[in-house]
Amino acid sequence: MGASEAKNIEGENPMASRAVLPIIRLARSGDAHSQFQLGRLYLEGGHGLGANAATAYLWLARAAAQGCEDAWRLIGERIPAEAAGSDRQVIRWYELAAEQGCVPAQVKLGKLLLARAQADGAENTMERALALLRSAAWAGDAEARFELGRCLLQAKRNGIGDLSACRLLEHAYAQGRREAARLLADHYWETRNLDLAHLWYGRCVDLSEPETCFRMGLLSSMLGLPGAHLLERAAGAGHLPACEELGFRYAVGGAAGGEGTRRLKRAVRWLERATALGSAKACFILAMLYRHPTSSLRDRKKARLWLFEAARAGHGEAALRAAQTILKDLAAGRAPSPAEIGPDDPDVVAVRFLVEARRQGYAQAASLLDDILGKARGPRGTDEEGWRRLMAVVARKDERLAVRLRLGGALGLTTRELLLIDPCRADRGDCFVVDFRALRLQPRRRIILVETPGQRAAIDEAQHLLGEGDGSPANWAREYRARYRRLRRLCRRAGLTQVLFPRGEYDDARFAMEPAGKKTASV
Repeated sequence: MGASEAKNIEGENPMASRAVLPIIRLARSGDAHSQFQLGRLYLEGGHGLGANAATAYLWLARAAAQGCEDAWRLIGERIPAEAAGSDRQVIRWYELAAEQGCVPAQVKLGKLLLARAQADGAENTMERALALLRSAAWAGDAEARFELGRCLLQAKRNGIGDLSACRLLEHAYAQGRREAARLLADHYWETRNLDLAHLWYGRCVDLSEPETCFRMGLLSSMLGLPGAHLLERAAGAGHLPACEELGFRYAVGGAAGGEGTRRLKRAVRWLERATALGSAKACFILAMLYRHPTSSLRDRKKARLWLFEAARAGHGEAALRAAQTILKDLAAGRAPSPAEIGPDDPDVVAVRFLVEARRQGYAQAASLLDDILGKARGPRGTDEEGWRRLMAVVARKDERLAVRLRLGGALGLTTRELLLIDPCRADRGDCFVVDFRALRLQPRRRIILVETPGQRAAIDEAQHLLGEGDGSPANWAREYRARYRRLRRLCRRAGLTQVLFPRGEYDDARFAMEPAGKKTASV
């Protein structure tokens, strides 16, 4: 080797010893054996070369590409997939090493294929990955046992699991894979095997993690074993279920450090912390705590505030009770304060609470909603064909009136309601409020739930084309009479004379009066 060439190699590898320079020169010239030697040097470090897995893979892959078996075997044994970067050839070298019985290569290839199968859902790839991991696990590899056990536990939740998953993880834990303890503990927690869950949570390395503290503390408390103080540690770290559990236990007695004794101030402290973290359950427990007749903290005002707060947060039973409270107040001539229910109308809030309670399966809420909302009536006295003829005539002559008819058809409005109502003022988002009392016309108010996209589209169209009208009673009466007369004329053109409007039902002079003896559902 000439002096200039040696100087050039030393310049690119300033720390390399002179004994390595011939290997570097031959490796660059394409000698497979030298490339293998240089790759092994970079893998282990020495002779002035620092250990670098990525550079080691670069030289070993070049040697493997020339058919060097030692190179791909060393890649399979020692090179992690991360060191290969984006080089897809690493899978080929892993495969060659795995076929020769290299256990580390089987593990690395199995993990790569497992990640690919989970990403694209390929069943064949998944089976191949599991076969590789199973082969390495039978050979006693701790990493393979851990990965295979973890994968089988996940598959078991989907109904295709293997009973050996827990045994594999136990072996992996015994071989030093401490994270297997958390997988086993979580598995036994989810399957309600409390004794084994407590055992494996106790073997977890890091009990400072809030979720682990919570589960270990709860299990210790339930089984009467030491460790219930971990509930306090988890709650102090801001763990929501721990705050809820401590608050409830202090409220009824049986919390850590106070078995059999109710400690209401501590209960309130932890429950309020849980509400700050967004717990609807804690709000409801606080409401019941302030409402209970034997509680030393009994406070009717606070009980109502927390009840409405729990209902707004989506707690089903709280929503039902809050709606019943509002309806009881309205029946007694009272109205909840804005501090309790916000700026919305009380009956609208009650309906929203009942809808949420009905969604969560409370049959009583569904019954109350049926009583409050009643049935959609709509224009009477014509069939579908007559309604189509009327809509065709009205759409040609008066688009604004056609919009009102479409709105009435979508929401089930009576003829008087669709002619009189202002859609901008009636819209409450999820509710449509037909309120004649606000127009000083008659003591009638009806709430309609907006539950379908078609209803929402009809409301939006009416708001866009009609805008907000004049709220004065005199103007409403004048506009109503004009719409009513136009609709009568258009009904005659459509051949529907005296069908939509029976004799005596509508009186121009007293248009706001309901027909004698008619009842309407109102809140």
